[in-house]
Amino acid sequence: MSFRPGTVFEGYRIERLLGTGGMGSVYLARHPRLPRLVALKVLLDETGGELRRRFVREATLIAALEHPNIVHIHDYSGPDGDALWISMRYVAGGDMADLLAREGGRLAADRAVRLIAQAARGLDHAHRHRILHRDVKPLNLLMDRDGDEERVVVTDFGIARMLDATRSTKSAPMTYAYAAPERFDSQAVIDHRSDVYSLGCTLYELLTGKKPYPASDLAAIMGAHLTATPPRPSKQLSELPAGLDSVIATALAKRPADRFGSCLDMAAAAQTALVGWSAGPRDPAGTPRRIPRPGTTAKESAGKLFAGYRLRQQLSKNPQWSVYSAWHPQVPGLLAVKIGCQDERPKHESHRQFVHELDRVRQLDHPNIARVHDHSRIGDRTLWVAARYIPGGNSLQSLLDKEGGHLAADHAVWLCRQIAEGLDHAHRRGIVHRRIVPSNILLESDGDQERPVIINFGSGLLPDVTNPRTGELPPLPWAAPEVLSGNDIDSRTDIYYLGCTLYRMLVGRPPFRGDRLPTLVRSHLAASPPRPSQQLWGLPVAFDQVIATALAKKPDQRYAGCLEFAAAAEQALLPPTSLG
Repeated sequence: MSFRPGTVFEGYRIERLLGTGGMGSVYLARHPRLPRLVALKVLLDETGGELRRRFVREATLIAALEHPNIVHIHDYSGPDGDALWISMRYVAGGDMADLLAREGGRLAADRAVRLIAQAARGLDHAHRHRILHRDVKPLNLLMDRDGDEERVVVTDFGIARMLDATRSTKSAPMTYAYAAPERFDSQAVIDHRSDVYSLGCTLYELLTGKKPYPASDLAAIMGAHLTATPPRPSKQLSELPAGLDSVIATALAKRPADRFGSCLDMAAAAQTALVGWSAGPRDPAGTPRRIPRPGTTAKESAGKLFAGYRLRQQLSKNPQWSVYSAWHPQVPGLLAVKIGCQDERPKHESHRQFVHELDRVRQLDHPNIARVHDHSRIGDRTLWVAARYIPGGNSLQSLLDKEGGHLAADHAVWLCRQIAEGLDHAHRRGIVHRRIVPSNILLESDGDQERPVIINFGSGLLPDVTNPRTGELPPLPWAAPEVLSGNDIDSRTDIYYLGCTLYRMLVGRPPFRGDRLPTLVRSHLAASPPRPSQQLWGLPVAFDQVIATALAKKPDQRYAGCLEFAAAAEQALLPPTSLG
């Protein structure tokens, strides 16, 4: 079944053919009711048997997945329709194979690893829902945009299967160049580590411009997957760090048990292999942006209807802010509206800085950051912010209280990694949070796990985090030395706060404690943090150096980026010989 431009199919007006594959053709089409273009996948004429069942399975599986790194499905036909089709979000940037062709066959190592990490997040999300992809390759990784940044979107789950239906591989199609060894064994049990292998093959190709086993004969490719030693990227390209050799060797191990436990584990190991490798600036954002010292105060009150928002329920209150769930007629879904407790025109420079900062924060679009929809303007009598409402609204602080003060190390590091992703997204846009504490991290359900979402960007400009020379202190026991000493702050200030937060998650208490504020201030300014391994039995000693670096007194002695910090924490979890 094929269509010419202008044809109307199931209400969709066909614009042009995007491509064809083993299951059908994909068209660019116009939605019948909404002003948007979609990718419309239509099954080939031979609609019987296994091909038809696989097509229906693709639609059902993708519809169950909701993640920024997985293509979103809008609609699909029923199994008894005259034709089978899926309407998906159209991603205009092409696929990773197109990107490789445009870039001369391979990518810079840091870019390749960054893109693979995004694909890994989408795949791990699918794995948590007991869904395998089974055909991970550059053609099935689409290139989207997230502001100025690239975003990878995993597509084509057409041969995916539920984890408990993976015994037989006899009839499952595959792309030989990226297929795990167990895929060639009709009796093998296939699990998520098959996708880890295929993603490792993809990473190798992005790094070197070659497939790991580039034989032209299919039997030779199959034999290489089954018996050949995984190739070393540094042998193909001497400028690549040798640490990537171990990453590829582990990802492409013949036995699934010898591979990384998840796609993100592989991505984290690749990121660690790059730490300190580049001769250029280590921070992906370049030189940290210097930000002037903040100013002072904020307060105020609210009512049932406020700034066009219909307030529903008070979620929290403190002397400075009240937070409500609210509706707005022009915004779908619930919002969280945070209203300052002051009923006079703001006079301080800090208020103007706060409003200017929120103008920039509104541009942030990341799954680990609560999206800001609107906020007060300069001259308004009341400061307020309307942001995405996080269902449940439980904070990291609440989780710590519930879990008896601390979390399992792998759980703590997993949360730290996601918080770091959100922070680095903001830092690349010149935005510093200034107050990463457990109460500013909300936990949102993401399948079987919780996703940390950062809230309250800009609040660090207001009075409770200003310079101690004015008589006002940050919320101790979290306080970066440069904030206490009144020096300029930059992205590395957030690394200090994130280090304190990780310490709290690992150990069950903050790094510095004391009954009197002067004691805490002196500790943050001059004392070394207690070693985590000496505070809680069983923590790997490697965490001691990770925390010491994150909490260094001088910003230039800390990690250059939050993700570098998170990668070091992930490395601390691994046995010393895991990566060779």
